[in-house]
Amino acid sequence: MTSTLNCKTYHLPPAAAEWLRAGVPCPAALFVVQHLTGLPLLNVHIYPKAKPTPRNAHELYIVELLLDAVPEFRASFPEMALASPQWATIVGLWEGLLTSLHEEVQRNQLAPLTSRKLNAALGG
Repeated sequence: MTSTLNCKTYHLPPAAAEWLRAGVPCPAALFVVQHLTGLPLLNVHIYPKAKPTPRNAHELYIVELLLDAVPEFRASFPEMALASPQWATIVGLWEGLLTSLHEEVQRNQLAPLTSRKLNAALGG
């Protein structure tokens, strides 16, 4: 009896591999990589329907660092709107959230207003 192994292949841009190797990710950023590449990074056995979004300004910033590091992901980021209604909201508000984040950081703040805007948009 012969068995065959069904192996999927994924395209992970080299910049994304380097970003993952640096160990910066948060669950939302890992989900961006997973959604845009198909590479299973989140434990689907524990959280089968998990589609983590940024929960605060810090995680929003980490996702932005990922998009800065991987131009292919920046170009494909609008596709995140298809992942879930929450991601659709975030994608729609992305530029405004980043503007808020940068304004708060320039004033030496930890971006509490940005976190509140994000949570309000997600119904939290």
